[in-house]
Amino acid sequence: MLDDYVAKKNEKLRDAEATERHLSSVVDRVLNYLRNGLRVTKIPSKGNARRRLYFLSEDCKRIHSCELDHQGFPLNRKRPPVTIWIRDIEKVLIGLSTTSFVNYSGEAQLAKTRQEAVSDNGTHRHNPTRNITSSSLGTNNHRALTLLLRGGKSLEVVCETDSDCEAWLVALKCLLRLRTPAERLLEERRGTSRDARAQASDNDVEMRWGGPLDTRSMRGFVSLAPAAAALCGEHHIPPALFLRVEQEPAEKPERRTITACGVRVCSGLDIFCSGRLYDYLCEKRVVPPPY
Repeated sequence: MLDDYVAKKNEKLRDAEATERHLSSVVDRVLNYLRNGLRVTKIPSKGNARRRLYFLSEDCKRIHSCELDHQGFPLNRKRPPVTIWIRDIEKVLIGLSTTSFVNYSGEAQLAKTRQEAVSDNGTHRHNPTRNITSSSLGTNNHRALTLLLRGGKSLEVVCETDSDCEAWLVALKCLLRLRTPAERLLEERRGTSRDARAQASDNDVEMRWGGPLDTRSMRGFVSLAPAAAALCGEHHIPPALFLRVEQEPAEKPERRTITACGVRVCSGLDIFCSGRLYDYLCEKRVVPPPY
């Protein structure tokens, strides 16, 4: 009986390690993708929104930015006028929560359109971001990122697509060495060394949504436990989607191991939110932890 337990535990660890190797390969591809650069819309504290190209330096220690011409091609890429050091990032906020976003659209308008952009299946959409106005900004809540920097500076941008925003989240999570509780425990069990690509030291850098999602009037909310309701609000997870993902392990008991990648695939959430959901499912023993 003990041998069976040890064998199953080792099997889960091997599955988790295979997933980790796959994720590492994905991160490498994402970093290369961002070295080429992505077009985003920069929302200033004053004035008009402007499209810019943002890209990682070859050593992944800096984020550069340059202007675009009227055809969308980068200007002065070889000598970018703006550089942000990864080590200067103190916080990464998802969503339209900071002063620049609020001033651009207005709090009442943002509150209305942010909520309208969320369905029972999440916020994913295929069409790219185009022509951001004060009335349309809120519909791009899930594509907005804010970098809070040392010295009180900040950068507020809206990405062109869901996948572009997720690419930045994946890269920043790696380069800032942000780990979920499940990832930290797995590293401790495996004795994993620090990721060589990470540039930031262990500090108080965090990545989170800038404000909660009001889920009280959404389908499925009344069926949530208090802890699940708090999770859904904090990480912008629709209650109906949460309940569906929570039920899946019971409906598919033949699956050997459920990983964070599996939760991402079945939920359709981005890598950040699906990671938080996976941690919750492990903590509540809905799915067995990978260690």
